[in-house]
Amino acid sequence: MEHNNVKKKLQVYTDIGDYKYIELEREDAMKLIMKIKSKRGATKDLDEAIRIIKNFDEYYRYQVKRSQSYIVIPKDMRDLMTGKAVVDKLRLLRRGSKEVVEIVFDRRIGIDYILKMLGEIGYIEVSVKEKA
Repeated sequence: MEHNNVKKKLQVYTDIGDYKYIELEREDAMKLIMKIKSKRGATKDLDEAIRIIKNFDEYYRYQVKRSQSYIVIPKDMRDLMTGKAVVDKLRLLRRGSKEVVEIVFDRRIGIDYILKMLGEIGYIEVSVKEKA
């Protein structure tokens, strides 16, 4: 997914709890979640993440009104127990005219898997850094 031969770059952050964080523009966040869903199958957290990203404006207003930094994604207990849960929480941001989604992945999702999925949606240069 290169536009005008521009290779997409991105940073993935990990924290001490082994959660992985990325920030993507809304369109790419949706592409990533849909790509993961097509590879791993549907789970409640993926479906909820898709619904929230699709309804960005509504959830952004909710997030601001409630003074919440993140929207915790409801998960199916069975998905949690079997390690199928993917998305832990989302943060919706506005940067000028851009709508940005920060995705926090479940700690059991490996960094290599995230990098592979990002590559499949066009992110060629992805660096990994630790978040304090």
